[in-house]
Amino acid sequence: MPQATFVLKGPKATEPTLVYLLFHFNSTKLKYSTSQKILPKNWNTEKQRAKELRSFPEYPHFNFLLDKLETTVNNCYRKIMLDDITPTPDLLRKAVDKALNKKEGSKGFVLFAEAVLKASDRKAVTKKSIQQTLNVLKDYKEYVKKQLYFDSIDLDFYNDFIDYLTTKRNLKQLTIGNHIKNIKVS
Repeated sequence: MPQATFVLKGPKATEPTLVYLLFHFNSTKLKYSTSQKILPKNWNTEKQRAKELRSFPEYPHFNFLLDKLETTVNNCYRKIMLDDITPTPDLLRKAVDKALNKKEGSKGFVLFAEAVLKASDRKAVTKKSIQQTLNVLKDYKEYVKKQLYFDSIDLDFYNDFIDYLTTKRNLKQLTIGNHIKNIKVS
């Protein structure tokens, strides 16, 4: 049974941190940024909503947005199933983005990182190294046949990417380490 949960990116942070929607279905999950930030002290982990506090008067609106997102992802999942299509995280993400009228991140991580790199004033050798990593990420994206979004850069991505670099590209540890460093910098 599909299930939506909300988690904080940094549950022990002292600054406002992002809230992620995790939607588990068919032994997989969609990790989706709500674009909402909250101080962890204002978050009720058990209820997965903002605490009803006077010090956080925005809580009704904040919780309404989370409720709306949960309803949207459930509706999108049902529609995909009713259309007799096998849901995937990317397909579900696109459906949710469309339902929320997001013009978003169809751009994805790689295109965003390229735009930032182009505008940066880093040394030419550093830019070249980062561009090589972005080229490898493009190849990886084609290999796994899915878009890379900021919220999909997680431990699962890390493990899959390392495996790809090791088995498919036959790269050495030092080169792999440089690519990982460049992703963190991007």
